[in-house]
Amino acid sequence: LWMRVSHLKSQLSSDGAQNPGERSHQLWALFSSAGAYSSFQTAVGARRYRRQVVDVCRKLSGEASSILEVGCGTGDLAGYFPEQSRYWGVDPSQFYIEAARRSYPNHHWIQGVMKDESVLDALRHQDFSLGIISGVLHHLDDQSASSTLAAMAACMPRGSSVVVAEPCFSEDQSWLSRRIMLFDRGIHIRDQQQYETLVPDGARDVRVWVREGLLRIPFQHCFMSWKW
Repeated sequence: LWMRVSHLKSQLSSDGAQNPGERSHQLWALFSSAGAYSSFQTAVGARRYRRQVVDVCRKLSGEASSILEVGCGTGDLAGYFPEQSRYWGVDPSQFYIEAARRSYPNHHWIQGVMKDESVLDALRHQDFSLGIISGVLHHLDDQSASSTLAAMAACMPRGSSVVVAEPCFSEDQSWLSRRIMLFDRGIHIRDQQQYETLVPDGARDVRVWVREGLLRIPFQHCFMSWKW
């Protein structure tokens, strides 16, 4: 196990994939492995959480025909949408993108981040009807989160929809829930009001709310949705 952790850490260092907004404990190096990441997601009951994200998406935009997911991970969310949908996912992890391509070879998967010109060039003219960011912003500081949302907005036409779901603190959450969330890999978990400040100018019909009980462990999520 220690050799596997050391190997993964060396890979992260060599390709520059380590995010300064993430905890660097050796345990978290395991989650650069797509298999370990997916197994952990299954163990904590992420399917229920994903179903909730998709339910919010459908209520907002119906059966979207063209979808952009920023920070798509291993592409698991794509499996909850119709196979005929044009699904594009972006993620900085080579391992996650390779796993997504194996699972959903008919969709479009890009390794990179939204600030990359090559990524923006590939996405600008796709006429997306729905954009999704799930479990990404709590890995980014305010400036990086805002620039990511702005880059996403540049790829979304007027009338399209956006759904965001992130871990969220609140004053009335349980001690255990807060302690678990403090152990999260991302170090920029915010409260509802702090997430609201990230909503870009020009967003319409903005809704922000908090849900708990979507995982098998005590945890809270902040959902945001808006139209362009």
